[in-house]
Amino acid sequence: IEGKFIEPGLVNKLFRKELFRNIAEQMDYTIKINEDALMNYYLFKAASRAIYEDFCPYHYILRPGSAANASLNIHQLTDPGKINHIIWQDWPCAATLARLCRQQIWLATMSDGENGELIRPVRAQARKELRSLLLQVLQENMGIKLKIMTLWAAVWPASYSFVHRIHGRITGNDKKYNLD
Repeated sequence: IEGKFIEPGLVNKLFRKELFRNIAEQMDYTIKINEDALMNYYLFKAASRAIYEDFCPYHYILRPGSAANASLNIHQLTDPGKINHIIWQDWPCAATLARLCRQQIWLATMSDGENGELIRPVRAQARKELRSLLLQVLQENMGIKLKIMTLWAAVWPASYSFVHRIHGRITGNDKKYNLD
C-alpha cells in the first residue's frame, strides 16, 4: 500500500476484466493526477490473489513537456492527498496512515518558489492536517523515522524543509528528475 514494493502505476500490470466491474462507481473523477494509484487500490482490493513477477519490461522515459514535467498545478498538489485520504478512510491502518503522512509532510514543507500563490494555501492546510494527525501517528505502530519526520514537520516545518534540502544536495536526490 505504501508503493515501496509494487509501483502504483497501471501500465506495468495485467488484471482480469472482472475486477473492473464496479470501478466506475468507485473512482473519483475530479482526480487528474495519480488516479492510477487509486484504481490500483480498488483493483487489488477486489482481487482474491495476485502474482508478482520481478522483472522490468517497462522503462519510464522522462522528457520535457510530458505530464510528469508539466508546470505545477493544483491537481499535482492536491490529488495525491485526496487519494491517500480515500484509501486511509477505506482502510485505516498504519500503512495507509504512513502514506498519508508522507504526502502531507511533502506538502507542509514545500518552499514557495515561483508558485507561492498556488502553494501557500495547500501548504497551510497540510500543516494543519499534520498537527491533527500527530497524536494518532505517535500512538500508531509505525517506524520511529516517520514519527520523527511527522513531529518535526508538524511542529517546525521550516527547519524540516531546510534540513531536507541540504540532505537532497548531499545525496544528489535533488537532481533525481532533472532533464538538463
